[in-house]
Amino acid sequence: MVENGLYTLKASPVVEAASGGMYATGNGTFKIVTVAAQVPTTFDRQTWKITAVRGKKDTYTIIQHHKHDISLGGSWSLEDNLSVPHGPVITAEEHIEWEITPANNADTYFIQAIHKSDGHNGWFVGTDHKNEVVIIRSPIFTPPFPDRPYWQFNKSS
Repeated sequence: MVENGLYTLKASPVVEAASGGMYATGNGTFKIVTVAAQVPTTFDRQTWKITAVRGKKDTYTIIQHHKHDISLGGSWSLEDNLSVPHGPVITAEEHIEWEITPANNADTYFIQAIHKSDGHNGWFVGTDHKNEVVIIRSPIFTPPFPDRPYWQFNKSS
């Protein structure tokens, strides 16, 4: 279970802190969420407020944290509500729910689009060659999941 709070989200594969890493970065309402290094020009766009949805196991909202805790339409979302999730993750005004479950390492989690399962595949949040945060299909098997994208959640202030 993820505690409600502010986090930076480091994309897998997670590298040691000295080597950097790529973090989920907001780019404005209805814009694609990307990953970028933590540098002064991106710091303010890399903090996300993770909040558990009351009464729903492993279900959370992911909303961009703005100065003074003002949420200006920065909730992770998909561009459409098709039965099979696909495409990039965007930020939107509407609060969308995501399934977040523990991955194989400390402070690492799988983020999954909530959908009706076909029993064979899951749709997980990862990244692509354009540094965009996207939905990636992954077969549902018994752990471990070596190719499934995951995120390291780092507490932020």
